[in-house]
Amino acid sequence: MIAFFLLWILLGLLAYGLLWRKIYPVGAQVVTENLGPPDAGIACFLATWFAWLTWSGFGAKEHHVTMAELVSGAVHFTVIVGVIAGFLASRKISICRQFGLNRIGLSKAAFLGGPLLLAAFPLVACAGAIMVKLIGAEAKPQELVEFFTAAANKGKTGEVIFTMGFGVFLAPMAEEFIFRGYLYTTAKKYLGLVPAMLLVSALFAAIHLNLASLPSLFILAICFTIAYESSGSILVPMIMHALFNLTEFSFMLAAPHLTQ
Repeated sequence: MIAFFLLWILLGLLAYGLLWRKIYPVGAQVVTENLGPPDAGIACFLATWFAWLTWSGFGAKEHHVTMAELVSGAVHFTVIVGVIAGFLASRKISICRQFGLNRIGLSKAAFLGGPLLLAAFPLVACAGAIMVKLIGAEAKPQELVEFFTAAANKGKTGEVIFTMGFGVFLAPMAEEFIFRGYLYTTAKKYLGLVPAMLLVSALFAAIHLNLASLPSLFILAICFTIAYESSGSILVPMIMHALFNLTEFSFMLAAPHLTQ
C-alpha cells in the first residue's frame, strides 16, 4: 500500500513537472494583455481585503459556522464575481476570451481536469498529513467540514444539500474566477508567473482559515494554477476544484468518524 502511494506521488510530481516545463518561465495560455492599471487597483483592493479577513479570522476566537453565514458567504462570492465581470465588460473585455471559456468545451475540460486532479491528490494528501503530524493537537477540521458532518449526523438534509451545492458548484466557480482567473492573471502581468502563482496560492490557502490545511490548500492552488496555464481555460481548474470538493464531501458522508 505504501509502495503504491509513493508511486502515485512520483507520477503526480512527474505530471506536474512536465506541465511546469511547458509553461515556465513566461506562461503558456493565460493572457494578460487586456488587463491594466484599473485591474491592478481592484486586485490590490481584493487581496488586501482577503488578507485582512484572514488576519481577523485567525485572530478571532473559535466559532461554529451557521447556515446564515453560509448563505452570506454565497451572496458575497456572487457579488464579487458580478462586480469583476461587470468591470471587465464595461471596458469591453470579453469574459469568454479573457478566461478561456471559449477555448475548450466542458467535456474536454472534464477530460483534462479529472486526471490532473488525480495526479494532484497524493501531493495534497501528503502535505496535509505532514502538517497534521507537525501541529498535533492544534490540527482541527475546517469549520465548513464540522458544519457539514454535524448536519449529516443529525439528519439535517436541507443543510447537507445546501452545503454540497455551495461547495461543489458555487465555491469552485467563484473562487477560481476570482483567484485564478482575475487575481492571478493580474498579478502575473505585473509580477511575473512565479511570484503571482505563489502569492495568490498562499492567499487562497490562508483565506480558508485553517492551520492544518494550509500546506495542502497551497499545493492544490499551485496545481490549479498550472492546470489553468497549460489549458488556457478557467473551466479546467473549476472542474478540478468541484471534483475535489465532491470527493471530500462524499468521503465525509461515507466515513464521518474519520473527519472528527
